[in-house]
Amino acid sequence: MVDYASNGGRLEYNGDTIMLAYTIKEAAELLMGSWIPDSGFYDLEENIAEITYLKERLDKPEQSALQYLVPVDFHF
Repeated sequence: MVDYASNGGRLEYNGDTIMLAYTIKEAAELLMGSWIPDSGFYDLEENIAEITYLKERLDKPEQSALQYLVPVDFHF
C-alpha cells in the first residue's frame, strides 16, 4: 500500500503485487457489505450483501410475509 501511494496510485506490473491488491480489494468490499462473487447472499431491499437487515424484517410478521428467496447460480 505504501508503494502504491508513493507511486501516485500506479503499480508496476508484477503478478504478486497485482494479486495482493486484488485480494485486499475483495476483502475490503466483503467487509463493507458489497456483493462479490464469493458472497452467498444479497439483500435487494437494503442493497447490501449481509443478512442483518433481513433478520430484522423477519422478526416483524407484516414484513416477513413479503420476503422472498431467489436462488441464482452464476456458475462461472
